[in-house]
Amino acid sequence: MAFYDSELPGGVSNSAIPLLVRASMANTNVRRVLIDTGASCDIMYTGLLTTLQLTEKNFSPYVGNVLYGFNGSSTQPWGYIELLVTFGEKEAKKTINIPFLVIDCPSLYNCIIGRIGLAQLGAACSTAHLKLKYHEKDGIIASLNGDIEAARRCFLQANKSHNLVFQSSKTAEDKGKAAASTLDANLVELDPRFTKEDLKEQKREKKGSAQCETS
Repeated sequence: MAFYDSELPGGVSNSAIPLLVRASMANTNVRRVLIDTGASCDIMYTGLLTTLQLTEKNFSPYVGNVLYGFNGSSTQPWGYIELLVTFGEKEAKKTINIPFLVIDCPSLYNCIIGRIGLAQLGAACSTAHLKLKYHEKDGIIASLNGDIEAARRCFLQANKSHNLVFQSSKTAEDKGKAAASTLDANLVELDPRFTKEDLKEQKREKKGSAQCETS
C-alpha cells in the first residue's frame, strides 16, 4: 500500500498535525478518531462513552497495570468495551470488532486507534499524507482521508494549552503549580509505551541534569 506525492493534501507534507479520521460506532458518526501507530492498545475516552449511551454494564474487567503518559500522569482504566467500528463508506466500507480500553480523563480526541485496531483493519497510514489505507474485499485497497480541519483545530488547541502552561510557570510558585496542574489535566497523553520503570529512569536523568547545572 504505497503513498505518493500526488496524494499530499495541498501538495505539501502535513505531518505536523495529527491523523484524525471519522468512523461509525453504535449507529453514531464519530469524529476526532486519532490514528496512533505508537499506541499498543485502542483507547476510548469516557466522553465518547456517554455520547454513545453506553454504561459500565457493557464493560469487561481490566486486570492490567495503570497507564502512564508522557507527563508522568497515571490512570486506572475502567475496563474493556467491544464495539463494531466501521471505517469508510460505500465501496471503501469495512467493519471490524475493536476492544477499547476505557479511560476517564479529558482529551482532545474521542478515541485512539492503535496498533491492535490497525492490524485488524489491515491498514497502513501516513501522517505526511493524512491518509489511511486498508485492504477491502476482493483485494481492493481503500483509502480514507484524514479530517484536516478537525486535526488543525486540535493541533492549535494543544499548542494554546501548552503555551498557557509555560506562561503560568512564570507566576507565583503556588499559583503557577495550581494552574499548571489544572491545564495538564487537559493535556494527558496516555501512551502505554511507558512503564513505571521508564518514568523512574526519566526522573533520575532529570535530577542528574539539574545537579550538573547547579555545580
